[in-house]
Amino acid sequence: MAASPSPAPRAQPRPQTRLVAEVNTLRARNHCPQLTTDPRLTEVAQHHSEDMAEHAYFGHTDSTGRATGDRVTGSGYLWSAVGETIATGNTDPAAVVEEWRRSSGQGNDILNCDFTHVGVGIADSPRGPYWTQVLATPR
Repeated sequence: MAASPSPAPRAQPRPQTRLVAEVNTLRARNHCPQLTTDPRLTEVAQHHSEDMAEHAYFGHTDSTGRATGDRVTGSGYLWSAVGETIATGNTDPAAVVEEWRRSSGQGNDILNCDFTHVGVGIADSPRGPYWTQVLATPR
């Protein structure tokens, strides 16, 4: 009797997907609606992570001096509220979310029930990955 083939290994969700799932779990525990991924916010977040990694800095203002709201507006997303959380050095999405939860400013952003959309970007660097999460509410 021939052995039955092993099931194919299940692909792990992308780290960005895992991070959004972790944030949404935390939001649900705090009675906030789930965030929906928006491709424009994802692009803004990815570019910011890449910019921080390329220029070896850590901050909410990009290397050209633009703040989060300016970058989101430039993407064509019309927003009434915008926020950004950033992290570096940690490879585990759950640990990144826990770091944000413990941070007074960033924790307030991820638990702001008014935010409805999200985009996440990750860029590798010798220092470890740079994570950016952009949260927004449309106008």
